[in-house]
Amino acid sequence: MKSEFYCWLANKLPRGLAYWCAIRVMSHAACANPAQEVDTLTPAQCLKAWPK
Repeated sequence: MKSEFYCWLANKLPRGLAYWCAIRVMSHAACANPAQEVDTLTPAQCLKAWPK
């Protein structure tokens, strides 16, 4: 139920906001692990690096 709400909310966000949120998560993941190149990061690795 919680994930359904987040999916609904994500679909309602303006495209530009969702784009910049994705950039923010990618940049945080890249800074958290500087040994790995940004273009090889997977979405799962980015979400794992994001603080909870």
